[in-house]
Order: sequence, then structure tokens, then C-alpha cells
Amino acid sequence: MKLLLVDNAHLFKDVSGCYYTPSIYNDDFFQRYLSVFDSVRFVAKVRKVNEVDCQKMLKITDSRVEILELPWFRGFSGLIKTFPKLFGIFRNCAQGCDCAIFRIAQVESILAFLLMKRRSIQIAAEVVNDPGAFSNIGVFVRMLLVYLHKRIIRSSVGVSYVTKWYLQQKYPCNAIKFRGNPDYFTSEYSSISLLESDITAPRSRFSNDRIVLVHSANHFVDDSKGHKVVIDVLYNLRSKGLPIYVKFIGDGLARAQFEEYAKEKEVSVYIKFVGKISNHVTYMNEMRSADICIFPSMSEGLPRVVIEALANGLPTVASRVGGTVELIEDKWLFEPSDVEGFSNAIERIVKDETIYAELSRKGIIMAREFVEPVLKERRTAFYNELMKRSIK
Repeated sequence: MKLLLVDNAHLFKDVSGCYYTPSIYNDDFFQRYLSVFDSVRFVAKVRKVNEVDCQKMLKITDSRVEILELPWFRGFSGLIKTFPKLFGIFRNCAQGCDCAIFRIAQVESILAFLLMKRRSIQIAAEVVNDPGAFSNIGVFVRMLLVYLHKRIIRSSVGVSYVTKWYLQQKYPCNAIKFRGNPDYFTSEYSSISLLESDITAPRSRFSNDRIVLVHSANHFVDDSKGHKVVIDVLYNLRSKGLPIYVKFIGDGLARAQFEEYAKEKEVSVYIKFVGKISNHVTYMNEMRSADICIFPSMSEGLPRVVIEALANGLPTVASRVGGTVELIEDKWLFEPSDVEGFSNAIERIVKDETIYAELSRKGIIMAREFVEPVLKERRTAFYNELMKRSIK
């Protein structure tokens, strides 16, 4: 049985025809689906390159994964320019597939849903974010995305959510609206891949006099993940005489903008830009070497970085958006631009080892709910249900 899978993915293709991903979409990601389905057709944007830095990229090697290539585009203007090509690709994207999963609310999933030829295949949705909280788009576009998001959910026989209740309350599927109706099914599981070995022991105190805040985001496309807020918080805390340092994990076009902003605030010497880390063990070790996680993102589904920080025993302060409210106590959550709130919270954690130890302990307990064996069981049951309903 062949699954059509659509997400907002950016892959690189070398001269030999091999595909690489900077994060997430490696063989482990596809194995989640291939444990149930015979093969997967994955719709992704692809850029051809002469060579690939294998230290920063993960190779897709499973022959059961077919990549349906989309032209590489970014933003609304890029979408308009490439739309004639996109139309033809999406029109026929489901040909030869037995069922489909749209990871939403991604633009590619919406286009596939709207444009593909209608066939009698079952479709399901994996709700991974909240378009109503997207802050980097106009009001009209946001309203349109919310409408289409809800339409896909209504049209899906099965819907899974990355949250336990937050996204379910905002975007209830048919299985929630019509409880007990056997025509629909639902589940909840995160997209994270957290191993038992990733869970560390609770922390009781800082390891040295340098207190390091860590912030992680795969792509520095804009400031929607709150990089400038982190820099402002660093400025505030250094002004109070606290030995605070920051490291940013990730990279992208906006990095130069953040570096310039740090220079303007005169805190560049206290900041380290680590770059992208594709290797899971290396990434978790980098997180583990920090003391506190700060994540003032403007919108989230269920942020993996927060779960990863909690798994490493890092007390975490974050913005009160999306499923983050399910992970962290409200008194450690703030509006994305609340520099004073973040600064005061971190100062409290730094000055009180009792608070530090308690947050570390609670975070690890929370992270244990997301280890791979727990999530794998839910994912597999969801995919099996979709497969059963797709057998003709």
C-alpha cells in the first residue's frame, strides 16, 4: 500500500541523484510511516546542488521513499512564480497512491488538497501547527489559511494532533464533534523523536559561574522565533551584573540581522552562533551543555525544542503560544515580546537554586511523556486505522 505524504519540506539533491535534508526528514522520520505502509511518496521542494556538506545534512537512503519534486520557492511571490508548475505536479500527485496524509497547516498540503484530482482515496491530517497564530503574514492570508485548515480537517477520515487538547479545542475534527461515530478516528502524538537515552538526570545547581541560555530554531528566516527578544533579555541581565551568555542553535538568512542587532546592543561578545546541527546526539549534547532554555516564539504547534530542553533537565521559559501551555507552568510563560517578563523569570531561576532544581525535576517528568516507545504506539495505531480504511 502506497501513502502520499505532503509537508513543508526542503530537500537538496546532489549530482548523483541522492537526496539530503538539513533536519527532520531523514530515514527515521519515514520509518514511522513505512512501519505500516509499503512505500511513501513524499512531496517536497528540491534544490539541486553540486555538492553536499554531509556534516550538516542527513541522507535519505530508504528505497521505499519516492520524492515527488516541487520547484524551490519561498514566500508568496515565489509561490505565484512557480504556480503553473505546481499546478501540474499537485494535480497528479495522488496517482498510484492508496491514501494520503497532509501535515497541516502547510502551504504544500493545502495546495495538494485543493488541486489533486479527486480519487476515492482516504485522506488523513496530522495537525502540527496553528495557522491562526501565524504572525508573519497578513490578516487576510491568515484567515484564509485558517479556513482551509478547518476544511482539510473536516474532509479527513482521521486527524491527529501534536497537542493533547490545545489544537483540538481550536480545530475539532469530526471524531471529536461526533464522538462515537465509527466513520472517523483521531489521536494525539508529537512529531518529536525522543529516545530514552536522551532523558538526563535532574539538575540541582549550575555547573559553573558562566550561565548559558540556549535558543534553538532550525531556520533563521525571520524573527518569528524571538531571537531579538533573547538578545534584549541578555542585555537586561548583563546590565544587572549576572554572568549570562547565549548560544543560538540553527542558521539562515536572518543570522546577519541578529548579529548586527547584538552589536547594536553591545552584547556580541556574550553570544555564540552554533549553526545547524543535523546529528541528533551532537544536537542533544549541545543543548545539554547549556543551563536554561529560552524560547519566545511568536507561534507554535507543540515546540520540539521545549521538549528537548526539558529532557535535558533545562529549566525553560517560553512564550504563551500553542501547545507550549501544555508543557510549562503558566508562571514561566510570557507574551512573545515581554522582555521584562523573561528577564525577571530567568533572574529568579538564577538566584534561587531551589527553583532551578524543581523546574529541572518537573521538566524531566514532562519529557518522559514524549519518549519514542510511547509516541510510536499511538502513531502506528493511527496509520494502521488509515490503512484498514483504505483497503479496497
